[in-house]
Amino acid sequence: MSNSKNFISFKNVFARLGGKMILKDINWRLKENENWAVLGPNGAGKSTLVRSLWGGADIVFGSITYHFAKKNKKIPVFQKNKIGYVSFELSKNLIKKNFYKNLQKDYSGRLGQIVTAKSIVFSAVAKGKIKERVKLFNELVEFFKIKSLLDKDFYALSSGEIKKILILRALMKKPRLLILDEPFDNLDQSSKKEFSGLLNALIGEKKIPLILVTHNKEEILTKINKILFLKDGKIFAKGGRKKILSSKLLKKFYNKDQNFKSISDKQGNSKILKFYQNPQKVPDEYVKLKNINVIYGGKMILKNLDFSFKKGQNWLLTGPNGAGKSTLVKLITSSHLQSYSNEIWIFGKKRGKGQSIWEARAYLSWVSSELQLNYNKDIKVFEVIASGFFDSVGIYRTLSKDKENKVKAWIDFLKINKLQQKNFNLLSNGQKRIVLIARALVKSPLLLILDEPLNGLDPLNKQKVLKIIEKIIQFTFTNVLFIAHQVKGAPKGITNVMKLEQGKARIK
Repeated sequence: MSNSKNFISFKNVFARLGGKMILKDINWRLKENENWAVLGPNGAGKSTLVRSLWGGADIVFGSITYHFAKKNKKIPVFQKNKIGYVSFELSKNLIKKNFYKNLQKDYSGRLGQIVTAKSIVFSAVAKGKIKERVKLFNELVEFFKIKSLLDKDFYALSSGEIKKILILRALMKKPRLLILDEPFDNLDQSSKKEFSGLLNALIGEKKIPLILVTHNKEEILTKINKILFLKDGKIFAKGGRKKILSSKLLKKFYNKDQNFKSISDKQGNSKILKFYQNPQKVPDEYVKLKNINVIYGGKMILKNLDFSFKKGQNWLLTGPNGAGKSTLVKLITSSHLQSYSNEIWIFGKKRGKGQSIWEARAYLSWVSSELQLNYNKDIKVFEVIASGFFDSVGIYRTLSKDKENKVKAWIDFLKINKLQQKNFNLLSNGQKRIVLIARALVKSPLLLILDEPLNGLDPLNKQKVLKIIEKIIQFTFTNVLFIAHQVKGAPKGITNVMKLEQGKARIK
Protein backbone atom coordinates (compact mmCIF):
# COMPACT_ATOMS: atom_id res chain seq x y z
CA MET A 1 0.00 0.00 0.00
CA SER A 2 2.86 2.38 0.74
CA ASN A 3 4.01 2.11 -2.92
CA SER A 4 0.59 3.13 -4.28
CA LYS A 5 0.38 6.21 -6.45
CA ASN A 6 -1.08 9.45 -5.17
CA PHE A 7 -4.77 9.77 -6.01
CA ILE A 8 -6.01 13.05 -4.48
CA SER A 9 -4.16 15.55 -2.28
CA PHE A 10 -5.40 18.37 -0.02
CA LYS A 11 -2.81 21.03 0.75
CA ASN A 12 -3.56 23.68 3.41
CA VAL A 13 -7.21 23.78 2.37
CA PHE A 14 -9.58 26.29 3.96
CA ALA A 15 -13.16 26.04 2.72
CA ARG A 16 -16.44 27.76 3.48
CA LEU A 17 -20.08 26.93 3.02
CA GLY A 18 -22.82 29.56 3.03
CA GLY A 19 -20.33 32.25 3.92
CA LYS A 20 -19.01 30.46 7.01
CA MET A 21 -15.50 29.06 7.21
CA ILE A 22 -15.91 25.33 7.88
CA LEU A 23 -12.63 23.64 6.97
CA LYS A 24 -9.37 24.89 8.40
CA ASP A 25 -5.91 23.95 7.12
CA ILE A 26 -6.75 20.48 5.76
CA ASN A 27 -3.75 18.40 4.66
CA TRP A 28 -4.79 14.96 3.45
CA ARG A 29 -3.37 12.60 0.86
CA LEU A 30 -5.41 9.74 -0.61
CA LYS A 31 -3.62 7.03 -2.54
CA GLU A 32 -4.90 4.59 -5.14
CA ASN A 33 -6.54 1.45 -3.73
CA GLU A 34 -7.32 3.17 -0.41
CA ASN A 35 -10.85 3.29 0.99
CA TRP A 36 -11.45 5.97 3.60
CA ALA A 37 -14.01 6.63 6.29
CA VAL A 38 -14.47 10.25 7.36
CA LEU A 39 -15.63 10.12 10.97
CA GLY A 40 -16.74 12.89 13.30
CA PRO A 41 -19.60 14.39 15.31
CA ASN A 42 -22.37 16.58 13.88
CA GLY A 43 -20.96 19.93 12.79
CA ALA A 44 -17.40 18.65 12.36
CA GLY A 45 -17.32 19.57 8.65
CA LYS A 46 -17.48 16.03 7.19
CA SER A 47 -19.97 16.82 4.43
CA THR A 48 -18.18 20.07 3.57
CA LEU A 49 -14.93 18.14 3.24
CA VAL A 50 -16.31 15.70 0.67
CA ARG A 51 -18.40 18.37 -1.07
CA SER A 52 -15.19 20.35 -1.67
CA LEU A 53 -13.98 17.46 -3.82
CA TRP A 54 -16.52 18.24 -6.56
CA GLY A 55 -16.92 21.99 -6.15
CA GLY A 56 -19.80 21.89 -3.66
CA ALA A 57 -17.93 24.06 -1.16
CA ASP A 58 -15.83 27.20 -1.79
CA ILE A 59 -12.09 26.75 -1.34
CA VAL A 60 -10.74 30.10 -0.18
CA PHE A 61 -7.14 29.04 0.44
CA GLY A 62 -4.97 26.05 -0.41
CA SER A 63 -5.55 23.52 -3.16
CA ILE A 64 -6.84 20.07 -4.05
CA THR A 65 -4.86 18.11 -6.62
CA TYR A 66 -6.45 15.28 -8.64
CA HIS A 67 -3.45 13.21 -9.63
CA PHE A 68 -5.56 10.93 -11.87
CA ALA A 69 -6.81 13.81 -14.04
CA LYS A 70 -5.25 14.54 -17.43
CA LYS A 71 -6.07 18.26 -17.20
CA ASN A 72 -7.47 20.82 -14.75
CA LYS A 73 -5.80 18.85 -11.98
CA LYS A 74 -6.49 21.55 -9.37
CA ILE A 75 -10.02 22.68 -10.29
CA PRO A 76 -12.66 20.70 -8.33
CA VAL A 77 -15.65 21.68 -10.47
CA PHE A 78 -14.00 20.12 -13.55
CA GLN A 79 -13.76 16.79 -11.70
CA LYS A 80 -17.48 16.66 -10.81
CA ASN A 81 -18.33 14.08 -13.48
CA LYS A 82 -15.49 11.86 -12.28
CA ILE A 83 -16.87 11.70 -8.74
CA GLY A 84 -20.01 9.82 -7.76
CA TYR A 85 -21.71 11.45 -4.78
CA VAL A 86 -24.69 10.05 -2.87
CA SER A 87 -26.31 11.76 0.11
CA PHE A 88 -29.62 12.11 1.94
CA GLU A 89 -29.88 15.65 0.55
CA LEU A 90 -29.51 14.38 -3.01
CA SER A 91 -32.30 11.82 -2.59
CA LYS A 92 -34.67 14.36 -1.06
CA ASN A 93 -33.90 16.94 -3.77
CA LEU A 94 -34.70 14.40 -6.48
CA ILE A 95 -37.95 13.51 -4.72
CA LYS A 96 -38.80 17.19 -4.21
CA LYS A 97 -38.14 17.87 -7.90
CA ASN A 98 -40.89 15.41 -8.80
CA PHE A 99 -43.16 16.21 -5.84
CA TYR A 100 -45.86 18.13 -7.69
CA LYS A 101 -46.05 15.50 -10.43
CA ASN A 102 -46.80 12.97 -7.73
CA LEU A 103 -49.39 14.93 -5.74
CA GLN A 104 -52.27 13.81 -7.95
CA LYS A 105 -51.03 10.20 -7.91
CA ASP A 106 -51.28 10.18 -4.11
CA TYR A 107 -55.03 9.97 -4.48
CA SER A 108 -55.29 6.86 -6.66
CA GLY A 109 -51.68 5.79 -6.92
CA ARG A 110 -51.74 5.54 -10.74
CA LEU A 111 -52.85 8.87 -12.25
CA GLY A 112 -50.41 10.61 -14.54
CA GLN A 113 -47.02 9.48 -15.78
CA ILE A 114 -44.80 8.07 -13.04
CA VAL A 115 -41.13 8.89 -12.58
CA THR A 116 -39.55 5.46 -12.70
CA ALA A 117 -36.46 4.38 -10.80
CA LYS A 118 -34.85 3.57 -14.17
CA SER A 119 -35.32 7.14 -15.39
CA ILE A 120 -33.64 8.44 -12.23
CA VAL A 121 -30.64 6.16 -12.88
CA PHE A 122 -30.19 7.38 -16.46
CA SER A 123 -30.67 11.03 -15.49
CA ALA A 124 -26.97 11.07 -14.56
CA VAL A 125 -25.89 10.00 -18.05
CA ALA A 126 -25.50 12.38 -20.98
CA LYS A 127 -27.94 11.53 -23.80
CA GLY A 128 -25.11 10.81 -26.20
CA LYS A 129 -23.65 8.17 -23.88
CA ILE A 130 -26.79 6.25 -22.92
CA LYS A 131 -26.36 3.47 -25.50
CA GLU A 132 -22.77 2.78 -24.50
CA ARG A 133 -23.76 2.56 -20.83
CA VAL A 134 -26.50 -0.08 -21.29
CA LYS A 135 -24.08 -2.96 -20.66
CA LEU A 136 -22.81 -1.31 -17.47
CA PHE A 137 -26.39 -0.66 -16.42
CA ASN A 138 -27.35 -4.32 -16.82
CA GLU A 139 -24.29 -5.45 -14.86
CA LEU A 140 -25.08 -3.07 -12.00
CA VAL A 141 -28.76 -4.05 -11.93
CA GLU A 142 -27.70 -7.66 -11.53
CA PHE A 143 -25.14 -6.75 -8.86
CA PHE A 144 -27.66 -4.77 -6.78
CA LYS A 145 -30.50 -7.26 -7.45
CA ILE A 146 -32.93 -4.45 -8.25
CA LYS A 147 -34.49 -5.47 -11.55
CA SER A 148 -37.93 -5.54 -9.89
CA LEU A 149 -37.56 -1.85 -8.87
CA LEU A 150 -36.73 -0.33 -12.24
CA ASP A 151 -40.27 0.30 -13.47
CA LYS A 152 -41.59 1.34 -10.07
CA ASP A 153 -42.32 4.92 -9.09
CA PHE A 154 -39.16 6.34 -7.53
CA TYR A 155 -41.32 8.40 -5.18
CA ALA A 156 -42.88 5.22 -3.73
CA LEU A 157 -39.66 3.33 -2.95
CA SER A 158 -38.44 2.67 0.57
CA SER A 159 -35.34 4.41 1.98
CA GLY A 160 -33.16 1.36 1.35
CA GLU A 161 -34.41 0.97 -2.22
CA ILE A 162 -33.81 4.66 -2.94
CA LYS A 163 -30.21 4.37 -1.71
CA LYS A 164 -29.53 1.45 -4.06
CA ILE A 165 -30.97 3.37 -7.02
CA LEU A 166 -28.89 6.45 -6.21
CA ILE A 167 -25.65 4.48 -5.88
CA LEU A 168 -26.39 2.81 -9.23
CA ARG A 169 -27.05 6.28 -10.65
CA ALA A 170 -23.68 7.51 -9.36
CA LEU A 171 -21.85 4.47 -10.79
CA MET A 172 -23.39 5.05 -14.23
CA LYS A 173 -21.04 8.04 -14.53
CA LYS A 174 -18.07 5.61 -14.38
CA PRO A 175 -16.58 7.66 -11.55
CA ARG A 176 -12.97 7.49 -10.40
CA LEU A 177 -14.19 7.95 -6.81
CA LEU A 178 -17.46 7.12 -5.02
CA ILE A 179 -18.54 9.20 -2.00
CA LEU A 180 -21.34 7.97 0.27
CA ASP A 181 -22.42 10.64 2.75
CA GLU A 182 -24.16 9.01 5.78
CA PRO A 183 -25.56 6.10 3.69
CA PHE A 184 -27.00 4.25 6.71
CA ASP A 185 -29.31 7.05 7.84
CA ASN A 186 -33.04 6.17 7.78
CA LEU A 187 -32.32 2.42 7.62
CA ASP A 188 -33.55 -0.14 10.12
CA GLN A 189 -31.07 -2.68 11.59
CA SER A 190 -31.91 -5.41 9.08
CA SER A 191 -31.50 -3.03 6.14
CA LYS A 192 -28.22 -1.69 7.56
CA LYS A 193 -26.79 -5.21 7.72
CA GLU A 194 -27.86 -5.99 4.15
CA PHE A 195 -26.61 -2.64 2.87
CA SER A 196 -23.26 -3.04 4.63
CA GLY A 197 -22.71 -6.40 2.94
CA LEU A 198 -23.63 -4.92 -0.43
CA LEU A 199 -21.18 -2.02 -0.05
CA ASN A 200 -18.35 -4.29 1.07
CA ALA A 201 -18.97 -6.44 -2.01
CA LEU A 202 -19.01 -3.30 -4.16
CA ILE A 203 -15.58 -2.29 -2.89
CA GLY A 204 -14.21 -5.78 -3.35
CA GLU A 205 -15.60 -6.54 -6.81
CA LYS A 206 -15.82 -3.18 -8.59
CA LYS A 207 -12.49 -1.82 -7.29
CA ILE A 208 -13.79 1.75 -7.08
CA PRO A 209 -12.13 3.86 -4.35
CA LEU A 210 -14.66 4.83 -1.68
CA ILE A 211 -15.03 7.60 0.87
CA LEU A 212 -17.64 6.80 3.52
CA VAL A 213 -18.90 9.68 5.68
CA THR A 214 -20.37 8.77 9.05
CA HIS A 215 -20.73 9.94 12.65
CA ASN A 216 -20.96 6.37 13.95
CA LYS A 217 -17.89 4.13 14.11
CA GLU A 218 -20.17 1.06 14.06
CA GLU A 219 -21.10 1.92 10.46
CA ILE A 220 -17.54 1.75 9.12
CA LEU A 221 -17.35 -1.03 6.52
CA THR A 222 -14.90 -3.89 6.96
CA LYS A 223 -13.29 -3.03 3.61
CA ILE A 224 -12.40 0.46 4.81
CA ASN A 225 -8.66 0.56 5.52
CA LYS A 226 -8.11 4.23 6.37
CA ILE A 227 -9.83 6.56 8.82
CA LEU A 228 -9.87 10.36 9.04
CA PHE A 229 -11.24 11.99 12.21
CA LEU A 230 -12.61 15.47 11.74
CA LYS A 231 -13.49 17.80 14.60
CA ASP A 232 -14.41 21.51 14.47
CA GLY A 233 -13.32 21.69 10.83
CA LYS A 234 -9.82 20.35 11.52
CA ILE A 235 -8.21 16.95 11.14
CA PHE A 236 -8.02 15.44 14.60
CA ALA A 237 -6.33 12.23 13.46
CA LYS A 238 -5.83 10.13 10.32
CA GLY A 239 -4.20 6.83 9.46
CA GLY A 240 -4.72 3.08 9.41
CA ARG A 241 -7.99 1.60 10.61
CA LYS A 242 -6.63 -0.36 13.57
CA LYS A 243 -4.59 2.51 14.94
CA ILE A 244 -7.28 5.16 14.60
CA LEU A 245 -10.15 3.13 15.99
CA SER A 246 -8.34 2.46 19.27
CA SER A 247 -10.66 2.94 22.25
CA LYS A 248 -8.28 5.42 23.87
CA LEU A 249 -8.32 7.70 20.85
CA LEU A 250 -12.08 7.45 20.43
CA LYS A 251 -12.61 8.42 24.06
CA LYS A 252 -10.46 11.49 23.53
CA PHE A 253 -12.22 12.30 20.28
CA TYR A 254 -15.71 12.29 21.79
CA ASN A 255 -14.55 13.92 25.01
CA LYS A 256 -17.47 16.20 25.81
CA ASP A 257 -19.46 16.91 28.92
CA GLN A 258 -22.31 14.39 28.97
CA ASN A 259 -24.02 16.02 31.96
CA PHE A 260 -26.41 18.40 30.27
CA LYS A 261 -27.86 21.33 32.08
CA SER A 262 -31.58 21.13 32.69
CA ILE A 263 -33.43 22.59 29.73
CA SER A 264 -36.17 23.94 31.96
CA ASP A 265 -36.89 25.58 35.28
CA LYS A 266 -40.03 26.13 37.33
CA GLN A 267 -40.51 29.70 36.17
CA GLY A 268 -40.00 28.74 32.51
CA ASN A 269 -42.38 25.79 32.83
CA SER A 270 -45.11 28.00 34.27
CA LYS A 271 -44.71 30.53 31.47
CA ILE A 272 -45.01 28.10 28.58
CA LEU A 273 -47.98 26.25 30.14
CA LYS A 274 -49.99 29.48 29.86
CA PHE A 275 -49.62 29.32 26.07
CA TYR A 276 -51.85 26.25 25.73
CA GLN A 277 -55.24 27.61 24.69
CA ASN A 278 -58.11 25.88 26.47
CA PRO A 279 -56.80 22.32 26.08
CA GLN A 280 -59.73 21.12 28.19
CA LYS A 281 -62.13 22.05 25.33
CA VAL A 282 -60.46 19.67 22.88
CA PRO A 283 -61.87 16.11 22.64
CA ASP A 284 -59.91 13.50 24.60
CA GLU A 285 -59.40 11.49 21.40
CA TYR A 286 -56.86 13.49 19.42
CA VAL A 287 -56.58 11.12 16.43
CA LYS A 288 -58.86 8.34 15.22
CA LEU A 289 -58.14 6.22 12.16
CA LYS A 290 -60.73 3.62 11.16
CA ASN A 291 -60.13 0.78 8.70
CA ILE A 292 -57.40 2.66 6.84
CA ASN A 293 -56.32 1.33 3.43
CA VAL A 294 -53.64 2.98 1.30
CA ILE A 295 -52.57 1.61 -2.08
CA TYR A 296 -49.71 3.17 -4.01
CA GLY A 297 -48.37 1.95 -7.34
CA GLY A 298 -50.35 -1.25 -6.97
CA LYS A 299 -48.78 -1.98 -3.57
CA MET A 300 -50.80 -2.11 -0.36
CA ILE A 301 -49.02 0.26 2.03
CA LEU A 302 -51.54 0.19 4.91
CA LYS A 303 -54.26 -2.44 5.30
CA ASN A 304 -57.35 -2.32 7.53
CA LEU A 305 -55.53 -0.19 10.08
CA ASP A 306 -57.27 1.17 13.20
CA PHE A 307 -55.53 3.65 15.50
CA SER A 308 -56.63 5.87 18.36
CA PHE A 309 -54.43 8.50 20.04
CA LYS A 310 -55.92 9.88 23.26
CA LYS A 311 -55.07 12.70 25.63
CA GLY A 312 -52.31 11.77 28.07
CA GLN A 313 -50.82 9.10 25.82
CA ASN A 314 -47.33 9.15 24.30
CA TRP A 315 -46.96 6.66 21.47
CA LEU A 316 -43.96 4.93 19.93
CA LEU A 317 -44.50 3.90 16.29
CA THR A 318 -41.95 1.35 15.05
CA GLY A 319 -41.40 -0.82 12.03
CA PRO A 320 -38.86 -1.65 9.29
CA ASN A 321 -38.27 0.39 6.14
CA GLY A 322 -41.32 0.34 3.88
CA ALA A 323 -43.69 -0.62 6.70
CA GLY A 324 -45.88 2.46 6.20
CA LYS A 325 -44.72 4.68 9.08
CA SER A 326 -44.22 7.81 6.95
CA THR A 327 -47.51 7.18 5.14
CA LEU A 328 -49.33 7.07 8.48
CA VAL A 329 -47.77 10.39 9.48
CA LYS A 330 -48.84 11.98 6.18
CA LEU A 331 -52.40 10.79 6.73
CA ILE A 332 -52.53 12.41 10.17
CA THR A 333 -50.92 15.67 9.02
CA SER A 334 -53.13 16.00 5.89
CA SER A 335 -50.05 15.65 3.65
CA HIS A 336 -51.39 12.65 1.73
CA LEU A 337 -54.43 12.95 -0.52
CA GLN A 338 -55.59 9.42 0.22
CA SER A 339 -56.39 10.71 3.70
CA TYR A 340 -59.59 12.11 2.11
CA SER A 341 -60.67 8.68 0.91
CA ASN A 342 -60.29 7.16 4.39
CA GLU A 343 -62.07 7.65 7.69
CA ILE A 344 -59.89 9.96 9.77
CA TRP A 345 -60.81 12.19 12.69
CA ILE A 346 -58.39 14.87 13.93
CA PHE A 347 -59.31 16.46 17.27
CA GLY A 348 -62.89 15.30 16.87
CA LYS A 349 -63.44 16.53 13.31
CA LYS A 350 -63.72 14.12 10.40
CA ARG A 351 -61.40 14.67 7.46
CA GLY A 352 -63.23 15.84 4.36
CA LYS A 353 -66.27 17.23 6.21
CA GLY A 354 -65.50 20.92 5.72
CA GLN A 355 -62.42 21.06 7.93
CA SER A 356 -59.49 22.85 6.30
CA ILE A 357 -55.90 21.63 6.51
CA TRP A 358 -55.08 24.60 8.74
CA GLU A 359 -57.90 23.77 11.14
CA ALA A 360 -56.66 20.16 11.30
CA ARG A 361 -53.17 21.42 12.12
CA ALA A 362 -54.21 23.98 14.75
CA TYR A 363 -53.24 21.71 17.66
CA LEU A 364 -50.76 19.59 15.72
CA SER A 365 -47.05 19.97 14.88
CA TRP A 366 -44.42 17.64 13.52
CA VAL A 367 -40.68 17.41 12.96
CA SER A 368 -38.88 15.40 10.28
CA SER A 369 -35.48 15.34 8.60
CA GLU A 370 -37.25 16.18 5.31
CA LEU A 371 -38.53 19.41 6.85
CA GLN A 372 -34.93 20.34 7.60
CA LEU A 373 -34.11 20.37 3.87
CA ASN A 374 -36.91 22.84 3.13
CA TYR A 375 -34.91 25.60 4.82
CA ASN A 376 -32.35 25.92 2.01
CA LYS A 377 -32.11 29.72 2.05
CA ASP A 378 -30.30 32.05 4.45
CA ILE A 379 -32.65 32.45 7.39
CA LYS A 380 -32.06 33.24 11.05
CA VAL A 381 -32.89 30.65 13.71
CA PHE A 382 -35.41 33.03 15.34
CA GLU A 383 -37.34 33.25 12.05
CA VAL A 384 -37.26 29.46 11.58
CA ILE A 385 -38.81 29.00 15.02
CA ALA A 386 -41.39 31.76 14.45
CA SER A 387 -42.44 30.19 11.12
CA GLY A 388 -43.98 27.38 13.17
CA PHE A 389 -46.95 29.65 13.92
CA PHE A 390 -47.86 29.60 10.23
CA ASP A 391 -46.60 26.13 9.18
CA SER A 392 -44.51 27.94 6.59
CA VAL A 393 -40.86 27.97 5.55
CA GLY A 394 -39.86 31.46 6.68
CA ILE A 395 -41.95 34.43 7.85
CA TYR A 396 -44.03 36.42 5.36
CA ARG A 397 -45.85 38.71 7.77
CA THR A 398 -45.05 40.86 10.76
CA LEU A 399 -44.96 38.99 14.06
CA SER A 400 -47.23 40.29 16.78
CA LYS A 401 -45.65 41.14 20.13
CA ASP A 402 -47.47 38.19 21.66
CA LYS A 403 -46.03 35.72 19.15
CA GLU A 404 -42.58 37.25 19.50
CA ASN A 405 -42.73 36.73 23.26
CA LYS A 406 -43.80 33.12 22.78
CA VAL A 407 -40.82 32.46 20.53
CA LYS A 408 -38.50 33.92 23.17
CA ALA A 409 -40.13 31.85 25.92
CA TRP A 410 -39.65 28.58 24.03
CA ILE A 411 -36.07 29.55 23.21
CA ASP A 412 -35.51 30.05 26.95
CA PHE A 413 -37.26 26.78 27.77
CA LEU A 414 -34.96 24.84 25.41
CA LYS A 415 -31.86 26.85 26.39
CA ILE A 416 -30.89 27.74 22.80
CA ASN A 417 -30.56 31.51 23.30
CA LYS A 418 -27.07 31.57 21.73
CA LEU A 419 -28.42 30.18 18.45
CA GLN A 420 -31.32 32.55 17.79
CA GLN A 421 -29.47 35.05 15.57
CA LYS A 422 -27.38 32.46 13.72
CA ASN A 423 -27.96 31.32 10.15
CA PHE A 424 -29.96 28.07 10.33
CA ASN A 425 -28.12 26.48 7.40
CA LEU A 426 -24.77 26.94 9.15
CA LEU A 427 -25.80 24.96 12.23
CA SER A 428 -24.85 21.35 12.85
CA ASN A 429 -27.47 18.64 12.28
CA GLY A 430 -27.98 18.34 16.02
CA GLN A 431 -28.58 22.06 16.45
CA LYS A 432 -30.94 22.12 13.45
CA ARG A 433 -33.01 19.30 14.90
CA ILE A 434 -33.41 21.12 18.24
CA VAL A 435 -34.39 24.34 16.43
CA LEU A 436 -37.04 22.46 14.43
CA ILE A 437 -38.44 21.04 17.67
CA ALA A 438 -38.66 24.62 18.96
CA ARG A 439 -40.44 25.58 15.71
CA ALA A 440 -42.96 22.81 16.31
CA LEU A 441 -43.57 23.91 19.89
CA VAL A 442 -44.25 27.62 19.38
CA LYS A 443 -47.93 27.10 18.72
CA SER A 444 -48.15 24.95 21.87
CA PRO A 445 -49.45 21.83 20.12
CA LEU A 446 -51.38 19.15 21.95
CA LEU A 447 -49.87 16.54 19.61
CA LEU A 448 -46.26 16.59 18.46
CA ILE A 449 -45.20 14.06 15.81
CA LEU A 450 -41.48 13.33 15.76
CA ASP A 451 -40.66 11.40 12.58
CA GLU A 452 -37.36 9.63 13.30
CA PRO A 453 -35.87 12.70 15.03
CA LEU A 454 -32.60 10.93 15.93
CA ASN A 455 -31.61 10.08 12.36
CA GLY A 456 -28.27 11.53 11.32
CA LEU A 457 -27.26 12.51 14.85
CA ASP A 458 -24.07 11.52 16.62
CA PRO A 459 -24.34 9.89 20.09
CA LEU A 460 -23.98 13.19 21.95
CA ASN A 461 -26.72 14.93 19.98
CA LYS A 462 -29.01 11.92 20.19
CA GLN A 463 -28.76 12.19 23.95
CA LYS A 464 -29.48 15.92 23.84
CA VAL A 465 -32.56 15.53 21.64
CA LEU A 466 -33.89 12.64 23.74
CA LYS A 467 -33.48 14.75 26.86
CA ILE A 468 -35.49 17.55 25.26
CA ILE A 469 -38.28 15.19 24.20
CA GLU A 470 -38.45 13.75 27.72
CA LYS A 471 -38.77 17.27 29.16
CA ILE A 472 -41.56 18.07 26.72
CA ILE A 473 -43.42 14.97 27.89
CA GLN A 474 -42.75 15.77 31.54
CA PHE A 475 -43.36 19.52 31.72
CA THR A 476 -45.89 20.46 28.99
CA PHE A 477 -49.41 19.61 27.84
CA THR A 478 -47.96 18.27 24.57
CA ASN A 479 -48.34 14.55 23.88
CA VAL A 480 -45.83 12.85 21.58
CA LEU A 481 -45.97 10.39 18.68
CA PHE A 482 -42.35 9.21 18.37
CA ILE A 483 -41.42 7.30 15.20
CA ALA A 484 -38.36 5.04 15.10
CA HIS A 485 -37.18 1.79 13.56
CA GLN A 486 -36.97 0.04 16.91
CA VAL A 487 -38.06 0.27 20.55
CA LYS A 488 -34.51 0.67 21.82
CA GLY A 489 -33.54 4.31 22.29
CA ALA A 490 -37.07 5.67 22.68
CA PRO A 491 -37.57 8.52 25.19
CA LYS A 492 -38.81 7.96 28.73
CA GLY A 493 -42.52 8.59 29.14
CA ILE A 494 -43.77 6.41 26.25
CA THR A 495 -47.11 4.84 27.26
CA ASN A 496 -48.11 2.89 24.14
CA VAL A 497 -46.30 1.08 21.31
CA MET A 498 -47.52 0.21 17.83
CA LYS A 499 -45.45 -1.81 15.36
CA LEU A 500 -46.16 -1.62 11.64
CA GLU A 501 -45.13 -4.47 9.38
CA GLN A 502 -46.28 -5.14 5.83
CA GLY A 503 -49.02 -2.54 6.23
CA LYS A 504 -50.55 -4.11 9.33
CA ALA A 505 -50.41 -2.85 12.92
CA ARG A 506 -49.65 -4.68 16.13
CA ILE A 507 -50.36 -2.72 19.32
CA LYS A 508 -48.58 -3.54 22.55
